[in-house]
Amino acid sequence: MSKRILVVEDYEPTRVLYSEELTEAGYEVLTAENGFEALKTFEREDLDLVVTDIRMPGMSGVTLIHCLKAHAKAVPVIVVSAYPQYEVALVGNIRAFFAKPVNLELLKRSVFEVIG
Repeated sequence: MSKRILVVEDYEPTRVLYSEELTEAGYEVLTAENGFEALKTFEREDLDLVVTDIRMPGMSGVTLIHCLKAHAKAVPVIVVSAYPQYEVALVGNIRAFFAKPVNLELLKRSVFEVIG
């Protein structure tokens, strides 16, 4: 059974790119375009990892991360953001931080290191 990843990204071309790359790497990928959609998916699906952007309309990635961390079934998180100054503010279940534009090979390697 393949590992399940939720990609949370408001910019559709980037969301599709990450999804395609991670699917080709052998993972089952679900997507959400914002934090609210991500939380709904998180509540109903068993996930092994969340890959999220930080700046999104409605609910920021930081708020999403805090909600995920507080949940009983918390999962590891990889952050991808065009705003690297957020890196110092993130704690807990953050396993990696990548500044955009992301080297996709490094992202896939990090995913493998976190969940196999």
